[in-house]
Amino acid sequence: MTFRPYFVVEMPLSADGEGPATIGEDAASMTYEIWDVCFNTISSHDLLSDAIRACEKLNGLDELESKLSIAVEALEELCEAIRRGVKEC
Repeated sequence: MTFRPYFVVEMPLSADGEGPATIGEDAASMTYEIWDVCFNTISSHDLLSDAIRACEKLNGLDELESKLSIAVEALEELCEAIRRGVKEC
């Protein structure tokens, strides 16, 4: 299991923008907050996708994704070289 110090929390808001509100009772809108492990709000986002991207960046996953992308490209090039080599034999 990987420790990630930041995570996304769905936060229902009342009509006056206060949260948390209760869905089905006084919730008028939804926002997505990034919290740290001490339950501090780091940022708030209107879109879940924006919150996830920001959270991934805070957790260093965008750097990891970049490194994985480079590794995948290298493996694809290696596979292609092997295929060419097999065809030439």
